[in-house]
Amino acid sequence: MNDDKHEQGLAKLREEFLLLAREQSDIVRTPIYISREAHERLREIADTTRQRVHNLIVEGIDLVLQKHGHSETARVTGRRRQPWKHDFT
Repeated sequence: MNDDKHEQGLAKLREEFLLLAREQSDIVRTPIYISREAHERLREIADTTRQRVHNLIVEGIDLVLQKHGHSETARVTGRRRQPWKHDFT
């Protein structure tokens, strides 16, 4: 019973921490849906160029922004990749 209370308390703290982190972040996560074939091509390009699929997608977003006259970039600067987070795409 005591373990259940402890686990519930940890879960609540974890949830509050994640909410606070999201509120303070200028990074937005958004899912995209693409065809399996497009994803396979992106993976091939990523492997060939030794990049992550994420980087290729961000490059595409930057091209669209530039095409429409915006100087912003989708790239996140000053943020190191956390070693426990992996790109499974």
